[in-house]
Amino acid sequence: MSIILQPHDVLLVVDVQRDFLPGGALAVPDGDAVVPILNRYIALARRSRDA
Repeated sequence: MSIILQPHDVLLVVDVQRDFLPGGALAVPDGDAVVPILNRYIALARRSRDA
């Protein structure tokens, strides 16, 4: 999947908490799988902002 951000696009990440990761108080199975995906989106947004 290819993501292309437009000049006025916004990345909004809400409520990512350690409690939902393995070992957390409210751990969700594979809850940590979202972290690398979010990191890629954040990097893409930063590159788009700096372009």
